[in-house]
Amino acid sequence: MRGSWGVSPAPPPYDGTVTPGSTARLRRALVLALATVFLGAGLAAAPVPARADTPALSVQLTSLTMSGKKPTDRLTLRGTVTNTGNVRVFGVHAMIWLSRDPIQDLPTLRTVSSATFWGSRLFTEPGSYLTITKSAVPLEPGASAPIELTPTLASLGFTTAGAAYAIGTEVRASASPATSYTMVAQARSFIAMPGKQPVDVTPIVVLSAPPTKLSAGLFRSDDLVKELSGRLDDLLDAAAQDGLNYLIDPALLDEVTDMADGYQIRDRDTVTPGSGQAVAQAWFARFSKLPSGRGSRSLFGNPDVVGAAAAADTEVLPRAFTATAGVTDLDDLPLLVLPGGAQLTSAAYAALAATGATGVIAANAAAAGAWQAGPGGLPVVAAASGMDARNGESAFSHQRFLEAETVIAGAAGQVRLLFDAADLAVNVAATPSWTRPRNLNEVIAATPKGRPASFVETVTSHLSSEQFEAVAALERGFASYGQLVPESTLTEQAAAGLSRGASSNWIGDDKGQARFVRALGDLVGPPAIARGVTLDASARFVMSARRNEFPLTVTNNLSETIRVKVRVVPDNALRLTIPDSDVINVGPGQSQTVNVRPEAQSNGLVPARAYVATEQGNRVTPDTRVTIEVTELGMIGWVIVVASGVVLVAATALRVRQVRRRSAGTPVSTSADQPEGEHDD
Repeated sequence: MRGSWGVSPAPPPYDGTVTPGSTARLRRALVLALATVFLGAGLAAAPVPARADTPALSVQLTSLTMSGKKPTDRLTLRGTVTNTGNVRVFGVHAMIWLSRDPIQDLPTLRTVSSATFWGSRLFTEPGSYLTITKSAVPLEPGASAPIELTPTLASLGFTTAGAAYAIGTEVRASASPATSYTMVAQARSFIAMPGKQPVDVTPIVVLSAPPTKLSAGLFRSDDLVKELSGRLDDLLDAAAQDGLNYLIDPALLDEVTDMADGYQIRDRDTVTPGSGQAVAQAWFARFSKLPSGRGSRSLFGNPDVVGAAAAADTEVLPRAFTATAGVTDLDDLPLLVLPGGAQLTSAAYAALAATGATGVIAANAAAAGAWQAGPGGLPVVAAASGMDARNGESAFSHQRFLEAETVIAGAAGQVRLLFDAADLAVNVAATPSWTRPRNLNEVIAATPKGRPASFVETVTSHLSSEQFEAVAALERGFASYGQLVPESTLTEQAAAGLSRGASSNWIGDDKGQARFVRALGDLVGPPAIARGVTLDASARFVMSARRNEFPLTVTNNLSETIRVKVRVVPDNALRLTIPDSDVINVGPGQSQTVNVRPEAQSNGLVPARAYVATEQGNRVTPDTRVTIEVTELGMIGWVIVVASGVVLVAATALRVRQVRRRSAGTPVSTSADQPEGEHDD
């Protein structure tokens, strides 16, 4: 019957030029095939839209196991095929798809994983193909059917130990009983062929979370409580198990210990008690019991070192190391830098090379191997890229890729990073009998071997230059606040807060990073300072002398004591000079009056602007407009008084003289008795 794989002649197997051979030949063939595909894509006039009656199937692999290593043992591939289209599909058949070239290095594995067109079909051997429906029997839309293929290892030709092979299934079907069969769906995976020696595997549970702490006892949100009760709870349980190691972010431990002592949540201008004190206490108590011999620490906040290098921000690393040194409870643990997504670039590595860290973790190292020499002296922990989340990948595919990486690592060993419960499950599933656990401290205590590590430079996910500039602006805010409050507890935590702002946990969460930076800026930024410190002054002052003084009042609404002075700047400095006031300390919630002493050069009205400044002269408050009236009326009045006094004294003296003469008998002539022109001798 036409279309029946059991009756009609089978199509000839297609294997191109793929034969058992070296990895180098496979890579050259892949390059040629990729070039052919790209050329064909360029020559195509336009994509042909799919017709509504075109068959549409999907294949999901669920299991891939071997019964042994002998040629007669069988590989069992299981999965499900589903009609995802709108029309019936006839004559559905599944067969083995494979490549017999061993994969023995990471670049080839990564290339093959994306080359879905590559390989050959195997259907002539028993167990290598399966008739799902006869040519006249439809698979209805939405219907599914199981797949089970069981070829022998001898028929597969997987003969190289310590290598991975590409394998999967291809499904062919037709739109109607009268049409020919075409490939409608395919699924690709890998099978690991272990060698004689077990492969050392070092799983590391990563304890880290997006930052929430603003300052001592003050948090932006209660989000960490959910993490401690969920994801971080699962990870902490795993970290306590034999065979697993842990890497903790010092910023997380700092937040947990602060929450355990009681804390508050600040939402803009509202402050409420936090709800997670008991949860934090319990989590910290369990963490404290983890053996330090299986532990390590990362940089505070896991800063985005790749984004910082791309933005040429040289302050990120010094701040992070300063903040890391402040968490003394972890001083005995080795320091392993963890870039965002464990993806490293050469530029970021160069910035880290001279920092004194124990090592840097990279899941995009070009070569497999747990502990590699670095190009600049800093060793590299080459973590498995198979633990990284892959687009649309099922847990099964994740597991198979990870096992392929593991067998390729071989004697060099493998490190795995576990970020959540899904990673924990894949790690268990991808830990077959041919692996054995190895302690992280044993790995990093060894001498790195092999060529200096290099990296697959495809890192595109990192914080933007604008996000680093927002953190830099926040740093300037901390500096200004430190001048205003010289003995501030907030500025003592500046390195920690800024490191949290540049955390790689914000990659992909631009709004979350912006909210955190804004919340921290509400404590120390210029707007917060302007709201927290005010200046009160009379709108008009009158100077009754050349030198005078008048008062202004500084109010401090901040939670810490400020050290400030008042500066008054006249619009016309030629008519009026005003030195700064004395420097004063104003306690939190208090007001204090300070005097300024202007000196006038001439009369008139002189507008001026007054503001509070730090001791160094940097502005704190906006301008307060005042008008100073300079007048000399007071001085003139005193001159008149003095002159009048002189006249009075002179007149009085003359009258006394006249009286004395009259008393002595000397006639006193008046102008009426005395002829004109005559006078007394």
